[in-house]
Amino acid sequence: MIPIRSRIALAALVLLLALFAGWHVWHTPRTAIAPSAPDLAYTVIPVEDIPRDTLSPVARRLLRDPGAMVAGRSATFHALAPNIRHLSLTINEAEFAWTWMHRWLEPPDATNRALIVLVADATRWNELVSGHGLRHDSLAMQLQRELYLKDDPGQNARADRIAHEIVHLRLQDRTLPALPLWLEEGLAGYLGWRCAHAYHASRRVRLFRTFPAVEPNHLLPLARLFSVSSYPADSTSARAFYRQTEELVALVHEQQGDEGLRRLIHRASSIGVDPVAWFRETCHFDEGALLAFEATWHERCRQEQP
Repeated sequence: MIPIRSRIALAALVLLLALFAGWHVWHTPRTAIAPSAPDLAYTVIPVEDIPRDTLSPVARRLLRDPGAMVAGRSATFHALAPNIRHLSLTINEAEFAWTWMHRWLEPPDATNRALIVLVADATRWNELVSGHGLRHDSLAMQLQRELYLKDDPGQNARADRIAHEIVHLRLQDRTLPALPLWLEEGLAGYLGWRCAHAYHASRRVRLFRTFPAVEPNHLLPLARLFSVSSYPADSTSARAFYRQTEELVALVHEQQGDEGLRRLIHRASSIGVDPVAWFRETCHFDEGALLAFEATWHERCRQEQP
């Protein structure tokens, strides 16, 4: 049996160890949730501090009468938004997406900051986009290194909205080949969602989405999809087109990995070449493998996917 004095001494020792452990936890510096994430800091600036020299006439016209919009500056962007909350959400997600895309594309040469504008007023939006050949229900417009987004509740609820548009912005880098429409939209859909997933995961938020099945009358053969050069006029056909392009890029990535996806980006030029032959050669398919790929792609598009 342990003597009373020994038990008292042991209890005192345990108490001291507990107090030391508590002090150590209290004084240990906290680590970031996602230490690999880029610095998302930005600075609120006066609207008049946004440089005009390299901006389009659309941006200059907007900046002459910005109304109550607020402005911010980060490492890569200048941004305009209706309020500080929207400014913060937009510019932070944009910076994350820009850096995240370095995995797939070499960082561009140092250049002027890109401009992102979130437009809340419907009348002003119509004035800005008029004459640019957009669909009547378009919610985004890109002019070189300027990105205009309509402040739409439905679009704002999309977790991948900003990332999707930043992928478009990166793919428009003049050092890259001009991408066919199916490939650019497929990459924006697929990489945009993966980027948004990473952004929200760094904040311990899990994302889920559901893909509706593509109706048989909207399901295109590869050759037909590759020949599409303009967006479908009606919304149902447009949704089916987006789903098929994203599913196509996703399947290439699953089967051929990162290098296969990079080949699509860097060798994307169907000028003077049969697009099916270009795709087959880029993906290293023989005729049988291409037919099997198309069958798998169609089957996936016909299914609703969570």
